[in-house]
Amino acid sequence: MKVQKFIQGERETDMKLFGLLGSMLTSVATHEALGVCPSSIAGDVWFLAVENDIAKGFLLLRPMKSQKGHIRYLYAEHSSAPAMLIKAAITEATALKLASIYTKDRYSAIIWQKFNFLLGEKPARGQFTHWEKVL
Repeated sequence: MKVQKFIQGERETDMKLFGLLGSMLTSVATHEALGVCPSSIAGDVWFLAVENDIAKGFLLLRPMKSQKGHIRYLYAEHSSAPAMLIKAAITEATALKLASIYTKDRYSAIIWQKFNFLLGEKPARGQFTHWEKVL
């Protein structure tokens, strides 16, 4: 499995990106796993875990004006994909000279700790919390 990077916003790139993602983006299983229906804008950086020209997972990184990178979505159908995608996002955020990278994920999502993301306060309600890594 390899990670492919796409920057959304150009017709050819978008056609290849969304062609690879296919029905994964509109799948009820994806929406339930993420807790939301994914959305994106031009300038978003997508990382896809691809095997035999089939996307097995994705991560969307949005560089912010605040010099932070927001990981908006991480979804994988293969167990090795999340770590590969997070590594790619950290590498990209470092190359972009972002000050930190963060996400909102479940309090129980310990994969972020493996990459030295710090856990925000336990949510008073709900299951999502802030995870952040200073670069």
